[in-house]
Amino acid sequence: MDKKVLETIVKVINADFPAVLATIVQVTGSAPRHEGAQMLIFPDGRSVGTIGGGCGEAEVRREALSVLDEQKAKIYEVLLNSDLAADEGMVCGGVMNVLLEPVSQAIPYDAALECLEKVKPAVIVTQLASKLNKGVYSPSGSKLAGEDCTVDEKVLVQAYNTGKTIFVTGDQEVSTLYQPVLPEEKLLILGAGHVGQYVAAFGKKLDFKVTVVDDRPDFANPSLFPDADQILCTDFERALDSYEIDQSTYIVIVTRGHRYDEICLKRVLGRPYKYLGMIGSRRRVKMLLAKLEDEGFAGEELRKVKTPIGLKIGAETPAEIAISILGEIISVRRLQS
Repeated sequence: MDKKVLETIVKVINADFPAVLATIVQVTGSAPRHEGAQMLIFPDGRSVGTIGGGCGEAEVRREALSVLDEQKAKIYEVLLNSDLAADEGMVCGGVMNVLLEPVSQAIPYDAALECLEKVKPAVIVTQLASKLNKGVYSPSGSKLAGEDCTVDEKVLVQAYNTGKTIFVTGDQEVSTLYQPVLPEEKLLILGAGHVGQYVAAFGKKLDFKVTVVDDRPDFANPSLFPDADQILCTDFERALDSYEIDQSTYIVIVTRGHRYDEICLKRVLGRPYKYLGMIGSRRRVKMLLAKLEDEGFAGEELRKVKTPIGLKIGAETPAEIAISILGEIISVRRLQS
């Protein structure tokens, strides 16, 4: 579940302010976004998050107002017919089923946010029949907070392990939505030069938790990285020994020299990252990887390194190179999850 949406829901509940949460639960055919995408809609038309924009999203906004009036959850079908598809730039239309639910104090979003912040495995289960029940469960099937739901433990595990939202339609018109509460995606930038500065700025707009590492105070400082969540001005070895790299970490090595690239690469190889890319010319990179393999690093691990880093789009300037790097990261984020 998106952290920004989840944080806003908790604030809304604490302020006792009305809102409707829209969640895409099922998609057939072409659609701008897919299962799990969410948007929080307020009575005055403001929103947080998006389910794809365009006419389809506008239709959901209008329907959300009736849900606010009735205070009853429903699944709303959005037909992205040829007209809507053309408006949204799609070749053909599809169907989005969207769960619209009034935000309520009875729903344990605060517990879900706590699980996210403490990196505690959890799945939000929403059961919709004559009324809506919502609980927060561990992947093992134990309830952590909220209401009792009839859960399928295999689906709980599948949702959390794959990171995908799963919608199950059962007997007696009971539908169940499984939404994994996943660790926040982290972007670790090793090197605070020009490319690193643009990667950090653009990466923050992509909702990553951004950390920058460099041992030069003139570079690793808030004036160059105003939006970074964390700036570590220390040597790369010390920073990487203390930084928690996990399966939600995207690592970008863009230091000022191959000696530092090698130091960083040695420290992260074999750890459970999501993405690892390193800048450098083909010749120098090839020499470095061959050297590390001679030193005993597994060839399989070395081949996982995205290098030369970034998509092949002819990028030359630091900003263009950063965009090519983040384009490659997005492809891993969306296509390999």
